[in-house]
Amino acid sequence: GGGGASYMGSGGGAGGLVFSEGETLSGQKTIVVGNGGLGGDNTGGGSVTAIGSKGNDTVFSGLLTVIGGGCGIPHDRDTIDKNGGSGGGGSSGQSGTHLNGGTGTSGQGNAGGYSQVDPAYKGGGAGGGGAGSVGSDAIVTDKTGGDGGDGLNYSTTFGTTCGDNGYFAGGGGGAGRYGTQSGYGPGTSGTGGIGGGGDGAPVNLPGLPGIKHTGGGGGGGTLDEGNYQTEGGSGGSGVVLIKQASYLLEATFS
Repeated sequence: GGGGASYMGSGGGAGGLVFSEGETLSGQKTIVVGNGGLGGDNTGGGSVTAIGSKGNDTVFSGLLTVIGGGCGIPHDRDTIDKNGGSGGGGSSGQSGTHLNGGTGTSGQGNAGGYSQVDPAYKGGGAGGGGAGSVGSDAIVTDKTGGDGGDGLNYSTTFGTTCGDNGYFAGGGGGAGRYGTQSGYGPGTSGTGGIGGGGDGAPVNLPGLPGIKHTGGGGGGGTLDEGNYQTEGGSGGSGVVLIKQASYLLEATFS
């Protein structure tokens, strides 16, 4: 999953999710599982270092490549890396492309939610997209971050001990803006999508990370009007699950 941004940051998008059934595999295969992207740091306001990093791709040789989740973006910043398996959420600020969530990859995920131009003393990041649904929009006038999009349920295939009780690839929640400056607020952050998405930052704390081995996006980090900002949460690492229905030779792993 993609890392969430700091400074009223949006949530990271979930890593792409692909389910292949009835595949015939032969010979040696190489599987590289992608790590989640890092969350944006808490220095320099909405500087470039506040942007989360995109999740890494997962590759199964000879079969498929699954795209890492798009990163979250902070207030008034944008990057092409918000596009991914599922897209990171949009961020508030002045008019610009950063208001738009990142796009998802066809057949693997969904887009991140939208944010809006923010009036004075308001703001918030949108939720990252998940494999099952788009990220929710921020509600900037209420200083509220958007929820991450939900992932997909594979508990009937792989059980509930894998993933987030059998769900995978939830988007990260966007962060709100905390405080009651000029009578507005106090603001609230969005929740992560089912399937390992991290929640947007609580008061005084960083955005929550995506759950490992789900591909969940990281939650956005907040701005508090008491002059601090918190980091975005890192995205969850990916996973490859193989269920061998029938075989001539049992699969072995090294």
